[in-house]
Amino acid sequence: MGANGGERTKNQKPALDSQGGIMHLRDWVQQTVNHLVDYPEKVSISVVQGTHTLHLELSVSEEDNGKVIGKKGKMVNAIRTILMAYSAKRGLRITLEVLEPTP
Repeated sequence: MGANGGERTKNQKPALDSQGGIMHLRDWVQQTVNHLVDYPEKVSISVVQGTHTLHLELSVSEEDNGKVIGKKGKMVNAIRTILMAYSAKRGLRITLEVLEPTP
């Protein structure tokens, strides 16, 4: 398959080879979530990287948890949709998990 068929060609760069690419993506998620919450200083994102997967674990304050998830999960699913579009073009799988807040 060619460049439009889903597989990477020889001239295409691998998606997130450098820490800079991962940190850029992490910073985008952090900035997006910071605009949704009342306590942006309590937002933290940890990154677990596999061979072709990237798992983002989002932690927010207990008061902000509902704001990040949204009604019926619409907010977090919107962020996940953007991450899926970003990752699909690069042959990756990116997941976002909102961790349970600890009191």
